[in-house]
Amino acid sequence: MSGAATDIAVVGLSCRFPGVHGPEAFWRLLADGRSTVGTFPASRAADAQADLSAHPDAATLGAGSFLDSVDGFDAEFFSVSAAEAAAMDPVQRLGLELAWEAVEDAGVTAAALAGREVDVVVGAAPSGYDQLRKRSGSDQDDHYAALGSSGALIANRISSLFDVRGMSLCADSGQSSSLVSLALTCDRIRSGAVDMALAGGVHLIMDPESGTGLANLGALSPEGRCFPFDERAGGFVRGEGGAFVLLKRLDLAVADGDHIYAVVRGWGVRSGGASSRMPDPSPTGQASAVLSALRSADLAFDAVDYVEAHGTGTRLGDPAELAGLREVQAEHGRGRPLTVGSVKANVGHLEPAAGLAGFVKTALCLDRGLLVPQPDFHAPNPAVSDFEKDFEVLRTARPWTGEPGRPRRAGVSSIGMGGTNAHLILEQAPELPAPAPVAAPAAVPWVLSARTEAALREQAARLKEFVTDGLPSSPAAVGHALATARTTFAHRAVVVAGDRAETLAGLDLLARGETSARAVRGTATAATGPIVFVFPGQGSQWLGMGRQLYAESPVFAASVDACAKALEPWLDWSLLDLVTGAESAPSLDDGDAVVQPALFAMMVSLARLWQSLGVVPDVVMGHSQGEIAAACAAGALSLEDAARVIALRSRALTALAGHGTMSAVAAPVSWVEERLARWPGRLCVAVVNGPASVVVAGDSAAVEEFAALAADDGVRVRPVKVRFASHSPLVERIRDQVLEAGAGTTPRETAVEFHSTVTAGPLDTRRLDAAYWYDNLRSQVRFGEAVERLMRERGGVFVEVSP
Repeated sequence: MSGAATDIAVVGLSCRFPGVHGPEAFWRLLADGRSTVGTFPASRAADAQADLSAHPDAATLGAGSFLDSVDGFDAEFFSVSAAEAAAMDPVQRLGLELAWEAVEDAGVTAAALAGREVDVVVGAAPSGYDQLRKRSGSDQDDHYAALGSSGALIANRISSLFDVRGMSLCADSGQSSSLVSLALTCDRIRSGAVDMALAGGVHLIMDPESGTGLANLGALSPEGRCFPFDERAGGFVRGEGGAFVLLKRLDLAVADGDHIYAVVRGWGVRSGGASSRMPDPSPTGQASAVLSALRSADLAFDAVDYVEAHGTGTRLGDPAELAGLREVQAEHGRGRPLTVGSVKANVGHLEPAAGLAGFVKTALCLDRGLLVPQPDFHAPNPAVSDFEKDFEVLRTARPWTGEPGRPRRAGVSSIGMGGTNAHLILEQAPELPAPAPVAAPAAVPWVLSARTEAALREQAARLKEFVTDGLPSSPAAVGHALATARTTFAHRAVVVAGDRAETLAGLDLLARGETSARAVRGTATAATGPIVFVFPGQGSQWLGMGRQLYAESPVFAASVDACAKALEPWLDWSLLDLVTGAESAPSLDDGDAVVQPALFAMMVSLARLWQSLGVVPDVVMGHSQGEIAAACAAGALSLEDAARVIALRSRALTALAGHGTMSAVAAPVSWVEERLARWPGRLCVAVVNGPASVVVAGDSAAVEEFAALAADDGVRVRPVKVRFASHSPLVERIRDQVLEAGAGTTPRETAVEFHSTVTAGPLDTRRLDAAYWYDNLRSQVRFGEAVERLMRERGGVFVEVSP
């Protein structure tokens, strides 16, 4: 079973290895064919009180791919107290860091995940940190000791960090743990249980002497290097680090415009059972996992170009694994040698995290279209007969091009010492239409934020290094990602620059804790409340509105074009002619049938522009006709439904022309209502905008008489430029036409709150039906009350979306 709704996209990834802090550094290591293998750091050996000098296997145990330090952790960033952080096994800390980086790499904010059913599954093993604490006595009377040593809490802490509510567990199937974790999350996504999942693996070694059992088993390399498939293969070296990936249903990733590193087409997890003596590897068990993955992907083995093998470089392991692949070849048939490789030659064997390390390597190869070399490969393992007939190991990098109907594909294997084998099939991301070219703006804002001032300076320094190394994306794309795809913290800064030199100069200032006119920093001392988009009613129109923006902003222009298309079935004039100033364009003096659709298009398109710049509403509200644009911008009404309502309702309003008028009164509503009693049935309060801002509507003669009375009392009254009295009983004569305008619309529930100025409070958007749009025209506009309530209860930032 495969397809956009059942395949899984890799939309975010992270990794950490010695000297490798992230996917870009990992890619450079892979492409250059380098290795991180060295010896256990002396400073860490001292901390662990580890003295291997008298150990008979000292050289073997001390060789590996080890991190320089494991004690660096920004506890404040993760809201962990210093005491709890000290008790936490460093694998828990590393898991938190890598999970955050994978989510951030996907362009997803923590707030966007909170409360959602997102799975977190991690492959890990004890690091030995609890034994170190026991030796030092630091675990005595420690309130957090039990939490810090619990393996299950690696996943649980991540679920808590993002407030995600899906499955949360640590898997242990030996060395295949992390790839089994990934397969489990893929099962959950394909079954429909969740749409998104985090899968990862972490591994740390507090005391190198803990590898004695592996050395006794003959699994470790006496040469201190790992040579997968090589004639020198004699064992592996242990490695530290980890990797995480964020997975998402493919159709959703495509719809959201995510960067897709690769697509998971199929997977299989199988046990070798009793087909071999434990702990010897089972070719039949491994072949079973590969065959299961091929069935899951609905692919033949010949469609796979490359296999990232488990490839431990052990005397038994490599021949057994290749024998298993030959069993698959025998069942499926294959007309070409299979390219194989193993990341263990680069970063050692990360044991429970090894599968994810190979998975991330393979995803990067698929994404970049390059097969990377195997470090220090000399000649094939002589224990594998006719090696070059069926297999190939690359000594140099090779371009990896797909063909029409035959995308790049790879398999990834991971094998547990107890016999649990996992295999996944990856495919290059689908080709998507290139976005329309966008003119580069004269200046681009880059926004940064951090929990502390020191962290803000560090982030500016890292971003400067990123620019110095060469931008993989345009400055505008980087600015967009920084503004929309990063969680916002209290310490903030922005660099506004027109070129690379200005960008570097601004970032350098921020890294040193300094500022300038184009590099500004500050601290948000309190929550601002929601971002509220406010859409005004009639009166904000002007000749030529939107013309310059239509010419200069592709986002605004695309939205206006979409509005024009949606309005076209209901209008006898062209919105685009009006915006561009064509000779055939109608005049705004032609009345509501022109003004209201034009204003609707302006407001909806301005909202799209704000959103493209990272200003996204939490709440929308509108004044009179502005509520239609608000509903559309919130997603409660489709553009087509909203266009129908505004066009047909404004056409119906022409029947009211000459029937009544409206005037704005600078007085409290109580003062106005007291005096309106003199004209019963002829005047009413149509709008209450604020404590001393009211609009009356009704019979024209009565409105004039009221204005004269108010003037005698020293109250300012001015006429509103309209041809009828909306929000008054005079509207009732077009009730049927207005209901018809809203007929057939399908209001939807939306995550953006809709605060009604008909009810003066939050409203379920599923109630925005035809009856509501009649009430919106007939009822009093309680705008002031709605705004005052929201400001009193929640505060917020109010953005008027108006031409």
